[in-house]
Amino acid sequence: MKGVVVYDKSNDVAFMETDDQLRLHINAQAVARGLMQPPVEQPLNRDVVMQVLSPFMTSERFLNYSLKSAYRSVQTEDGQLFVFMQFSEYIYIAINGDGTETENYLTRKLSVLNRIFHFTFGPILSELKSDNLSKRLERWNFIAQILNTWCRLYNTEESFLLEAVERLQVNPDLNCKCIGFLENAFLTMKSVDEEAIHSMLFVNSKLLSLFSDSLAPAVDISDTLMIILIIRTLFPSFSPNSDTSHPAPETPRTSENQSTSATRMLRENNLESPSQFGSTSRTKGVAAGGEVSGRTIEGSDDVSELHDSLSSAEAGNAKDEMFWTPEARLPAFDKRVVFLRRGPVSHVPHIMHCVPISEAIVLVFICKISRVEDSVAIARLLEILGCVLAVHWTENIGSAATVSKLLDSSVKAIVNMAQYYGNPETLLEPLQAIGDRWKEIYSASFAEQLEESETAGELNQRTRFELQQMYNQVLDLFYRLFFVPRSVSTEEKNKMMINLIGIQGRLRLSIGDYAKFLIVKSLNNFTLTSYLEKIPGLVHFLYVDRTENHLTTTSLAIGSDRKSDKMELLAIKRNLWKVVDQMQSYLPQGYLSATILKGNYYYNYSLWFENSMGKALTIQTPLRTTQKFLLPGIISHNFYRMMMSKCFSKDDHPIRCYELITVHTSNMPKSLMHEQCQKLVKLLLQTSSVSSSPLPLM
Repeated sequence: MKGVVVYDKSNDVAFMETDDQLRLHINAQAVARGLMQPPVEQPLNRDVVMQVLSPFMTSERFLNYSLKSAYRSVQTEDGQLFVFMQFSEYIYIAINGDGTETENYLTRKLSVLNRIFHFTFGPILSELKSDNLSKRLERWNFIAQILNTWCRLYNTEESFLLEAVERLQVNPDLNCKCIGFLENAFLTMKSVDEEAIHSMLFVNSKLLSLFSDSLAPAVDISDTLMIILIIRTLFPSFSPNSDTSHPAPETPRTSENQSTSATRMLRENNLESPSQFGSTSRTKGVAAGGEVSGRTIEGSDDVSELHDSLSSAEAGNAKDEMFWTPEARLPAFDKRVVFLRRGPVSHVPHIMHCVPISEAIVLVFICKISRVEDSVAIARLLEILGCVLAVHWTENIGSAATVSKLLDSSVKAIVNMAQYYGNPETLLEPLQAIGDRWKEIYSASFAEQLEESETAGELNQRTRFELQQMYNQVLDLFYRLFFVPRSVSTEEKNKMMINLIGIQGRLRLSIGDYAKFLIVKSLNNFTLTSYLEKIPGLVHFLYVDRTENHLTTTSLAIGSDRKSDKMELLAIKRNLWKVVDQMQSYLPQGYLSATILKGNYYYNYSLWFENSMGKALTIQTPLRTTQKFLLPGIISHNFYRMMMSKCFSKDDHPIRCYELITVHTSNMPKSLMHEQCQKLVKLLLQTSSVSSSPLPLM
């Protein structure tokens, strides 16, 4: 019995996703209390869910706002577990009734769900509650699919377990060829109206190549992980059968074959479900940001015929079963607005194109929107206002003087925007309204009120009301400028469609000789063979450069088909997931290393720091975080960056952080095992130059 429910500030359900067991349980409770009529098998009703769970919501908000100490979790006598998190004015509840999901897992799941919301909708989370039933259920269904994809990848792939990107290890010649392929595709995209700034080639969940504009800001690694989630959701048929070779830990996941509650409601209301992405080149995706953004590219019949002819020609030149036949058609291209991170700003809108190349191989373009710097300024102002309006705002953003200066400079920056747009009349009134309201707030001794609130722990009601009104005005401006997509003519659509078909065809032909190799390589990226003679007893390792959040790991496999060997492999992977989960709960308490014996193997974990010269550093201030729900990772927040800022002074920066997890046979003496860990880091340094000093013994 599993599910997730999200409430907005008015205690209305903004999002919900449940399995059949929880749906039947809630409906049974509602029937017993007279909130609905039988049968209990009917779809969930938002009003019913709100009323059934209202006692939790009432007590949660009371504890949070009145006593400044909210729930973290509640466990009932019959074993049902409820985990609570609050982001801004939204309260997230994760429910598990069968004891198969832990509190830490549900906490991380809610954090990832919040990141999915913001990656898809930016700061406009009200779009989750569209008044149009069909559109709302489509959006809920797509969000649920992404969340289920994360559950599957978290439970099967080390890159999502540790939240780091794994690069596909290929020889330099092939790497140069792939970059050349990307460069040609990148230059072709430059010829259309949308300006591409990044092009990326993925094989399954691994990054093969990246080509970027020299002036473009780097893609945040957490955004890269989100992009992987999107493409693994959009093209589920790409998931290789060999994914089953990664045994999942004991924490189960929602079955992809089980229809989500949103899908069921779509079907029972005779509405079209968008769950079958990529069925044809005309299949629509989910409209995440309006009628154009977040849907697949559609073209005229002429473009469709061109797609057919190109697909047929390419299939004739690449006789390989890994490519689709002309009859099968290629999955649809996907175009959507996504909101990326840039420095302290979390909601910078970009256009993302996903182009399927072959089984498990997807090309992604990130395109810049017009006036992107204005979106950065407005998004930054929204985030500052959001932090000030938070219950414990001083923990999030800084002193009263800092807040006052940030707000003043940010408001002045956006008020001057109207002169840069071709039709400033449409912006003049809202920009002036924002400027006028800020003048009223600032002139009413705003800085002094903030200083008083630092002592009291919250803003006075009048100031909070004015800031909330200003926040709503800025949010509306962001929506009008960057969320509602511009209209696109049929000619522009056709031009883009032809361009993408050409890129797809050329890249399929170029990469055809290597496609099978790349797919197999993505499943066995890095073998342990070369290390066995130098490091006897080593079974598996995961090495993460936490400064860049890049993962290097071996393929954990066996060389025989014996059932006993397969069971041994399954036990190693399950224990590995348990150890990582255990250490991630210890890290916020300040523990940096551990050696744990499970079964026939030692599992060793170490985290350490180096300066820019490669010298190992000793922590100056031990980490003892009091922040709730702060689990190590980078998708929802960069725990390791926060850790470095708290444990070291500014004089020590720049600082590099590394993680190493190893699995050794149990007959290995601990002292020798630690020496081998140091030796392993040196060997990795010789081959990849990702670290600069050996692992210190802890």
